[in-house]
Amino acid sequence: MTQSVKETEAQSLLGHARHDAPQKRSWATYGAISALLLVGASVVLAVFRGNALSRPVLGEGAEQIFSAPARGSFPPSMLLHPAHAGTSVESGSASDDAAAPSEELPVFVCAPPKTGSTTLRVWMTEAYGGVQPGPEGGINGATVFEEAFDQYSERLGFEANQANQVPKYFQQQREAGNSELKVRRKVAFVRDPIARAGSAFANKLACNAHVDKGDRIRILNSWRSCAATFGLPALADIVAEDKICLEPHEFIQALRLVQPLNVPAAWISGDSSKADCLNQHFMPWSQVCRFDHWQYDELVPTTQMESWLSGISEELHLPGRVTTGVMHSSGLGNKPDLFAPDDVAFIKEFYAADYAAFHEAAEAGRIFSA
Repeated sequence: MTQSVKETEAQSLLGHARHDAPQKRSWATYGAISALLLVGASVVLAVFRGNALSRPVLGEGAEQIFSAPARGSFPPSMLLHPAHAGTSVESGSASDDAAAPSEELPVFVCAPPKTGSTTLRVWMTEAYGGVQPGPEGGINGATVFEEAFDQYSERLGFEANQANQVPKYFQQQREAGNSELKVRRKVAFVRDPIARAGSAFANKLACNAHVDKGDRIRILNSWRSCAATFGLPALADIVAEDKICLEPHEFIQALRLVQPLNVPAAWISGDSSKADCLNQHFMPWSQVCRFDHWQYDELVPTTQMESWLSGISEELHLPGRVTTGVMHSSGLGNKPDLFAPDDVAFIKEFYAADYAAFHEAAEAGRIFSA
């Protein structure tokens, strides 16, 4: 990711924060680029209060995540175990000792789609001493989401889970009677919503050669199913059977049409009946990561991924070395004028929960900075 792209993403969040809360001052300690991101804001949604702020660790009240329907809305996650914590090479799970010291506990990471989740899986494979990605076969942006990779990562010493998969480590801890499910800390990868929407569109729906054609077909078919199920003729027109891709304004219009269905709230409650209406690549990251249930100790902007990786590798004593660049790079998604002004305004409204979560974390000093 280039410096100009980092600045564009930072300025987008900064501009939105100033619009919402011009009376607040920026945080001076975030660093040259990151200081732009750490702007205090008074916008705090009620959903992030109550239970979220009363749960400083993952384990308190954790029984809820194992009960239906909450189990069906567990965030996509990774459990990063220390290399020296006696992790099993075969299972990748840490000690079942409830009194295990904090240095032996794993780091819980929520990595929503389009916040660097693909890159993170590839990088952690290398950091844990696994094979390096190659142009043919092996570890790459596609295979890291296959079931075989999940088993491979466990053998290396970390656990990768897709959405709706409760980590095996938590299940093992629960079976051992450790209901608190303690972790070293909880980390969420986050991204400026405008940049994330642009990246999601460019990689999943655009009419260009770099798009993921398989995902594009699946997403268009899902929206066709949604239109038929919920009686949305305007959406049906946008994703008509003869359409093989979308233009930027059509993508935003599709989001406008499904917004009244409140798909994120349904997903949080475990209701999968609206799943076809909003792919996880377009879901607010704060709702994918269940900010309604947990307070994260640290939010890592995608612009800070490399610095965070360096620190976590040292902290967990990981043996490998990362050589791969950022995956899913796409110039189209980084164009500042990709969306019209009215569409940008809608994106800010659609992802208001993300802005609120970021601002609250900034005020609490919970944004990672190198």
